[in-house]
Amino acid sequence: MVKYDDPGRIEKVGVENLRGMSEFDRTVRTKEYGNMDRPNYVAEEYYSDENHYANFITFDNIKSGWVRNVTALHFVYSMVGMQRGSK
Repeated sequence: MVKYDDPGRIEKVGVENLRGMSEFDRTVRTKEYGNMDRPNYVAEEYYSDENHYANFITFDNIKSGWVRNVTALHFVYSMVGMQRGSK
């Protein structure tokens, strides 16, 4: 075992009781899914606008963080993202 110091990293960071909604353009729709296994695959129409917020909450360079009782709607990628340096 080696004792180490962890300066510059904030600890015990929590995000709780929050609801996030990313607005998107509902007029942007498509039926083409672009599946690699089935080229030119066409099915039911869906909202396809991806020009809006990708992540709701992002942790970067933190230690002992948490998210609890959170709801996220219409984000492109994820509700919670972890960046490099997060523990």
